Amino acid sequence: MIYTINLTPALDYTLDMDSFEIGSINKPKSESITIGGKGINVSLNLKSLGLESKVLTILAGFTGKYLKEQFDEIHLNNNVVFVDGLTRI
Repeated sequence: MIYTINLTPALDYTLDMDSFEIGSINKPKSESITIGGKGINVSLNLKSLGLESKVLTILAGFTGKYLKEQFDEIHLNNNVVFVDGLTRI
């Protein structure tokens, strides 16, 4: 079992754009929200290789709740502690 300690977990918010012009209104053609942070990315890659790992992290607020839901949905073994505040985006 490999443990990843994730002190700065995050939700990665990505906008897909055909073009970008400074000073203009730029509209994305799509958007996505994915779980991230270096340790979480390591655990995701280990899982894709068939290796067992466990995410150890601190989460907060609605962003932390979403991260925890995603861990459980994709069956990423985890142990989280919830605190006040918000997990970063």
